Amino acid sequence: MICIPIAPESHTLARADLYNAEPQCDVVEIRLDCLHKTPNVAKLIEGRRKPVMISCRRQEDGGSWNRDEAERVTVLRQAIADGPEFVDIDVDIAGKIPRYGPTMRIVSFTHSQGSLPDLKTIYQRACDADADMVRFTAPTPTLEAAWPLLLALNFQGKAPVIVSGTGDAGLTLALTSCKLGSPFIYAALEQGMEVQEGQVSVRILEETYRWRDISQQTHLVAVMGFDAPQTKTVRALNAAFAYSHLNIRCLPVETQLLERMMQMLEKLHIKAALLDPKNRETMLRLADHIEKSAEISQQADMLLKSDKGWTAYSTLWRSALKALETTLGPARGDQKPLDHRNVLVVGANSTARAAIYASKRRDTILSITAGDDKRAQLLSQLFNLRYVPTANVFSTLCDVIISTESEFEQGRKTKLPASFLRDSMAVMDLDGMPQDTPFIKEARSRYCKVVEPVKISVEQLASQFTAISGQPAPLEVLETALKAE
Repeated sequence: MICIPIAPESHTLARADLYNAEPQCDVVEIRLDCLHKTPNVAKLIEGRRKPVMISCRRQEDGGSWNRDEAERVTVLRQAIADGPEFVDIDVDIAGKIPRYGPTMRIVSFTHSQGSLPDLKTIYQRACDADADMVRFTAPTPTLEAAWPLLLALNFQGKAPVIVSGTGDAGLTLALTSCKLGSPFIYAALEQGMEVQEGQVSVRILEETYRWRDISQQTHLVAVMGFDAPQTKTVRALNAAFAYSHLNIRCLPVETQLLERMMQMLEKLHIKAALLDPKNRETMLRLADHIEKSAEISQQADMLLKSDKGWTAYSTLWRSALKALETTLGPARGDQKPLDHRNVLVVGANSTARAAIYASKRRDTILSITAGDDKRAQLLSQLFNLRYVPTANVFSTLCDVIISTESEFEQGRKTKLPASFLRDSMAVMDLDGMPQDTPFIKEARSRYCKVVEPVKISVEQLASQFTAISGQPAPLEVLETALKAE
């Protein structure tokens, strides 16, 4: 079930929030600690259409209650007498609040800072306090921080476990809870109404992460990172998996200890991972096997697990090449659209290596320039390319520009000069997909043949979709999801 917590300041706002939340969830949690006046729970929940959960949280537990603790206990006792379906009470006061009527007891433990205590011991305390469910809440900025809570979902006892985290990995916890059969996950009514850090809205949880589709049989694909490009990746792939009737969904993850990443993925029975740009070079070294294009480009954007271990792949080069040649249009005879073109690669990073690898699959005249002259010269020697100093860019014959860095050094930080662009050029920017970069916008305004960033992303996601599922990707579904706001 999904629970939407509301934290109203008045009874009038509470009734309005309850009315708005009920159509979107299974349970509404009413936070009494935020009310300015003494709560009248019977009046608040009168005529409710969905089950309600009552809670009253102290400031040290992320709530707003700053009055006497004995008064808080009294408020919770009275709330139970008014007949809500659930009550959330802290483990340290659960013994002071006896069971009353049919109200189910969620006994909670909230941890705010420092190392987590032994959760198994706390779980047993909660069970001894007559818990119907046990809830753990703790800071979860990364997967490592969330790991003890994930393990708690497997505690064996009379009371099932609910976990919630503050921070990015709280979303990881919520979606994993769906797979492991936890009773509740939590979501905000809407953006701006979050009751804890990192909580996503119920609409995003539905539309992007498709939480209701996740069950014990669902295969999860790890997507590293919580930034906008990774979120778009999750939304597009989830839409494509759903369209293709595949029981596969994406799990966003963030980690600081990359060396433990493979172990954690295996314990979660995850056999595919898509990597964000900041980790593509590091994760390459942790793979058991490396596909040739990943080895040459020195970066991997996808890891797949088989009986022989983890294999690292680079899918960018093939996707970029296909999108570029589609933009260039058909060639004559047996030639490829990119054959005999003067191609200038801008940048000397791992993405530039992928662009070079792609370009060398065709009969191109290849050059390289970058703000880091030494690295550009090194790549030119390594791949037998023409090196173009930044000062000589204007005099370079160029049919195709492949940019892999939005800025480069030329005495000071600067962009590739816009005046260099001509309408006869084809321009592709691999830095910042699927969004338009300023360089792409400038190229479009100068009537260049622009390789649309979203098209490159669609081709890349299609390649990853097929590698993961073994089925052709629905391109239109991917593109529609990527373009959605």
